[in-house]
Amino acid sequence: MNRITVALTVVALGAVLFLMAVPGLAKEDNAEAAKDYAEFKRLWAAKTYVEKLKGLAKLPGGYERATKDILDCLNSEDWVFRQAPFMLLYKEKDTELLGWYEEQLFEKEKRAAVMEHMVWALYNNEAFANAARWARLGELIGNVKKVDVKVRGRAAREMGKYRGDVKKAEDQKQAKDNFLVLLGLLEKYMDEKKPDALMIFQLSDAMENLTGQEHGNEVKSWRNWWDSGAKDRDLIPRQADKLTKDLQEIQLEEHSYARKRGRMIENLDVLVLPDFGWSGQYWQPYICELNKIFACYMVSLPDASRVKPEPKRPYGNDAYVYPLPQLVEAFEKRREASQQKKVGIIAHGISGWIALQYARQRPDSVAFIIVISTWSGTKSFNSSISQLENNQNPIIKYFGAAQRYDPNPTARVGPRSMTEEQNTLAHVGSYKSMHLDPYALEPLFYALAQDQFRQQIPGVALVPDDFEFKKGVTPIDVPAMIIWGAKDWRHVKEDQKTIPEAFKNPTLALYENSYRVPWAEEPVRFVNDVKKMVEKYGIGKEDNKKGGK
Repeated sequence: MNRITVALTVVALGAVLFLMAVPGLAKEDNAEAAKDYAEFKRLWAAKTYVEKLKGLAKLPGGYERATKDILDCLNSEDWVFRQAPFMLLYKEKDTELLGWYEEQLFEKEKRAAVMEHMVWALYNNEAFANAARWARLGELIGNVKKVDVKVRGRAAREMGKYRGDVKKAEDQKQAKDNFLVLLGLLEKYMDEKKPDALMIFQLSDAMENLTGQEHGNEVKSWRNWWDSGAKDRDLIPRQADKLTKDLQEIQLEEHSYARKRGRMIENLDVLVLPDFGWSGQYWQPYICELNKIFACYMVSLPDASRVKPEPKRPYGNDAYVYPLPQLVEAFEKRREASQQKKVGIIAHGISGWIALQYARQRPDSVAFIIVISTWSGTKSFNSSISQLENNQNPIIKYFGAAQRYDPNPTARVGPRSMTEEQNTLAHVGSYKSMHLDPYALEPLFYALAQDQFRQQIPGVALVPDDFEFKKGVTPIDVPAMIIWGAKDWRHVKEDQKTIPEAFKNPTLALYENSYRVPWAEEPVRFVNDVKKMVEKYGIGKEDNKKGGK
């Protein structure tokens, strides 16, 4: 009997490619660099992804003839081809070449995707990022007419990261200089006739991240804070608090951000559950905006192999079916230990099933749920895989095929049954399926989120094989917002009816410009929708603390 799992085997392949596809840096022997460059050109002209990736592994850094190729590869629609040149820029040490890249970034017209990748790679390169170049980046952020918003937003985020040691005077000086640049830019954007909501969000969050303060887009408050002595004190950047809770057979690890200022709703814990196969890394920095509404706890999905009753092991090996009812009870114990009447849940993908099961199993304990890009159950999930497998695009097709699980060496389905080229295409699809924009930078970092998940859950955790969520005799009286990206490859349209009709008064939202991560693709709308949901259902109007009135 076939079982299904999120493509953890493809994930493992992803981590390997992420390491293997990074070519060597500057070669002292130009003859060797020339030889590698010639091999890159030969293989890059091949037709298969495997050969092209082998070619990219030969692309030399610190080699003038390769600089144009590096930028050309950054213009590729497939992120796996952008990864190697991206890392070369990040690790480049040659002063003259870095100067050439600076000229390309600031003085030559480039596609927005290329510029965004260059901003991250260069400004995270210690050999490149100096005071003069940071100041120049501020000019780029302010260039509304000529620079795409995605590039300006990325530049603001990079400027909003504290770099170095908080105890070093020179690092503090650069952070403070960057803060003042960001503050001036925020004031400029706020003064526009039609303020750009996305840029204001990016600038405000960058300043909060850099300083650990919470003044949002309030320019006057920022200036008062700065002038009242902050400029003479060390900046302390925003940091997450790590919490660990032992709940019998399950250990929950959470990350949260304490706030100095109040929230829209006090004393309501909201558990944010990343998709099955991912850590919460890909929710950053968007989770911080939700944390202004209620206390958000980013939950690392736990190893549930030791729960009682013991989970099913259909193959008799380390693979086990992830046990939803037992996990709900673990979250229920966490709620009780927190002395709260109810808890909110925001869940993505397969983890949406945890939220749906919690609402069905313990409705009196749930303040609300927001489920994003999920399915109504195992049948729907299987249908989504079939949708992928039947697609004519080989990237989508093999991404679907890789979702099947068969641990046998002679497997007939899943990654073990596929060729190296097919597995590579599946890996490309696993990231390309996340964002509507094929040139998006964010998916390059998702390998980290997947690697963190593998550390959290050893072995193979299988997607539940018998979960179905549908309308019951009595509608579930829990505030619920169900969100999908309208362009999501894996969205099953029938779920737009099946899931909402199980609730008494649900809210359905389709994000037209999103694939699987609407909160990252349309962040301003997402936060506004959450605020509207709070108002619609009157969430937080009653005291949520046990013993309260």
